Amino acid sequence: NLTRVSLRADKLLPSNISPLCEMLSDPHASASLQELDLSDNFLGVEGAKLLGAAVAANANLTTLKIGYNLLCCDGCSHLVQSVCDSTSLTSLHLNNNSITGACLADLEKLLETCSPLKVLNLNGNRLEPPHIQRLAEVGAQHGVRVLLQGNNLVLNGFVSVMWIPAHMHSHPYNFSGATVFFNATCPRHSSSPTSVF
Repeated sequence: NLTRVSLRADKLLPSNISPLCEMLSDPHASASLQELDLSDNFLGVEGAKLLGAAVAANANLTTLKIGYNLLCCDGCSHLVQSVCDSTSLTSLHLNNNSITGACLADLEKLLETCSPLKVLNLNGNRLEPPHIQRLAEVGAQHGVRVLLQGNNLVLNGFVSVMWIPAHMHSHPYNFSGATVFFNATCPRHSSSPTSVF
């Protein structure tokens, strides 16, 4: 039986995923599917709406990877609102989707109400330090590991990256980790910090 499907970097558009969403919504067709990787596509807001409804109807999917999909806040909100009541989803990856604090309330609700959830990946978005702290707090309260590395603010031509060391996962109120400024031309691949506080 098929347990994992990867359509990563497959140039998918919202118009391409209707058959997939139908399969996800069918309890017999998707009975064995546990992991779905749709990273690096072009699903956007409309794709998030379609996918969210399908995942909400699925009682077996444990991992959904939808990073790098141009979701922005509208797409993120539609998706997380749909999957809040999931009875199976343990790992949700929303990394690198230009998500900001505008959908903080929806992300908080997801952490509070999606009881199976154990990992929420929000790396590489546009969350600011107050949003990062709040999500870390709510995640800790509900036993969810919230990944928040690489969220940034553009300041004077540089990208400010909030680094949260692994040993601080159990101490969400202590944000004494370094703030590293990388050259803004390539924040995803930069390896040499220009300054460290």
